[in-house]
Amino acid sequence: MFDKITSHYDHIHFTPDRFAKKLPLLVMSHGSGGISDIDTDFAKIACANGYQVVIVDHFTKRGVKSQIWHDVDNIYPNFDDRASDIYTVSAKYDANKKILFGISAGGTACLICSADFDKTFLVYPALVGITQPMLEAHKLTIVTGKDDDWTPASQAHRYAKYVDLDLHIVDGFHGFLNPREDRFIENVLSLRDIELPIPFLGTLEKINYQKGVTTKYNKKSREITEKMFTLWLS
Repeated sequence: MFDKITSHYDHIHFTPDRFAKKLPLLVMSHGSGGISDIDTDFAKIACANGYQVVIVDHFTKRGVKSQIWHDVDNIYPNFDDRASDIYTVSAKYDANKKILFGISAGGTACLICSADFDKTFLVYPALVGITQPMLEAHKLTIVTGKDDDWTPASQAHRYAKYVDLDLHIVDGFHGFLNPREDRFIENVLSLRDIELPIPFLGTLEKINYQKGVTTKYNKKSREITEKMFTLWLS
């Protein structure tokens, strides 16, 4: 449970003990819909396990409400912007241990930073363009859905051939954490059936993307993920 919540212009800080000076720090990067109760639910789990938590707000300071992936030319903030935010916010806190948690696009951003943190936990990250910083990631745990047609599990399996990671494939589609999701979004770019060189040195604009993705809640897979996350925090 939270003892104190503080809102800042680029993040929200949660602590289980407002008087503790150097609690270990969990840095969280949200998905394309922005900060939601899903993020705060995982922050609550972390606080219950003795961590202070910062949820990085990638959108508000940029005037962004959400990211709609209809094309890649106008994605803002991009993965590197998000990674820069993670570094900036985490540097504001003095902690002997700093770990990362990211969802979807936030997970991809965390991979860029992973080498500079103690360990990293990701849920259905986009893994289509594996860059050199992502190949330097370490102590990784990834959970993704076997039916995900947005950020497919096949790309996570491919990534696991290059980086030592703990990969868990659970039932469900993209968005299985979110109780409000159950839809097919026809105009959104999918990353399925794309295989790029590793490391990827190009840009994502001139790629023949398919369109149409499914997002759907899976209660059991969320429960499994929460249990794994709780164990990972120990």
